[in-house]
Amino acid sequence: MPSGTMANLAALMTHVPRGGQVLVGDESDIYLYEAGGASVLGGIVYGPIATQPDGTLDLADLAAGWPPDLDDPQFALPALICVENTHNRTGGQVLATSYLAELRRFADDRGVPVHLDGARIFNAAVASGVDAAEIAQHADSLQFCLSKGLSAPIGSILAGEEAFVERARRLRKMLGGGMRQAGVVAAAGIVALTSMVDRLADDHVLAARLAAGLDETRRGRGRPAPRRHQHRALPAHGPGPGREQSSCTRRVSAVSR
Repeated sequence: MPSGTMANLAALMTHVPRGGQVLVGDESDIYLYEAGGASVLGGIVYGPIATQPDGTLDLADLAAGWPPDLDDPQFALPALICVENTHNRTGGQVLATSYLAELRRFADDRGVPVHLDGARIFNAAVASGVDAAEIAQHADSLQFCLSKGLSAPIGSILAGEEAFVERARRLRKMLGGGMRQAGVVAAAGIVALTSMVDRLADDHVLAARLAAGLDETRRGRGRPAPRRHQHRALPAHGPGPGREQSSCTRRVSAVSR
């Protein structure tokens, strides 16, 4: 897929029929940052669920997403659950595999699939010491980015069982994602997967050092330090009034060495 946004959109449209509902975190990238594509292009209803500080969706909150009477035609019925690992807006939180296993059982009991927005799944694997395949086994489909930390110039992977991939491949073409240049993109993606995964540990060390330096800067200005960041998602703000970008850049460089 050309992008993670398209990969997630194709996954949702593959899993959920028009008029169906996807249960998704209210602080998730799919809900906030992907232009409402599932609604606009797929006729899918978003059911936002409160995101917990650790990036999870509480199972009781998910259960409340089902109507009391499944036969009542007034309601859009949930047809998919989406979770994000690592979770961007909670500071890069890694979802525990025990939670993912519990979520898998919850979804199975209700007969709905699980889609994992794993744009940064290899960050989760490196940070937790759990293999990416073990994390992904709890989902029916997975999206992960070859760019971001893996450093390929473009591309995301959408994975699932064969029948799912066949349906998603047709949707990719429909969404404009078929590329004759796929071999060039794939070559960089192979390098990303074979050479860059282990280097994410270095990124985590540098991100923690940068976060500590930024926290110290905030304290020096009398501001409280933000929440802890588990691996690499650091909210950043531009230079304040009267401060040139070059000065800001020098300060960031100083704490990143």
